Amino acid sequence: MLLPDDDIEEVSECIKALGAWCSGFMVGFGTGAKNLKDDQITAELQEILKDLMEIGEVEDSEYKEEEDENDFYELIEFVRTSSMLIFTELALQREDQKEAQESSNSGPTVH
Repeated sequence: MLLPDDDIEEVSECIKALGAWCSGFMVGFGTGAKNLKDDQITAELQEILKDLMEIGEVEDSEYKEEEDENDFYELIEFVRTSSMLIFTELALQREDQKEAQESSNSGPTVH
């Protein structure tokens, strides 16, 4: 993830950047997954997507600098691992669908 450097003094700037990253991720996911149906996305992934959407709507005025710095770094790790999980799960699902399609098409061909 591209976020401001760790040495930035205001955590609120980092929080806004993380929110913008999550918003961008959701736009990209929505664009790339437009052919997915709800039943093709597991409940776990739906919950993660909901969380990412809520993070994307964050308002920096809610946070106090020193108190939230540790929480912010935990949130970064959640977003990082969640985005990788989404990618992995959907890539595996796509691979399974491709294999199923290939096996159903591999029957004898009559010309």
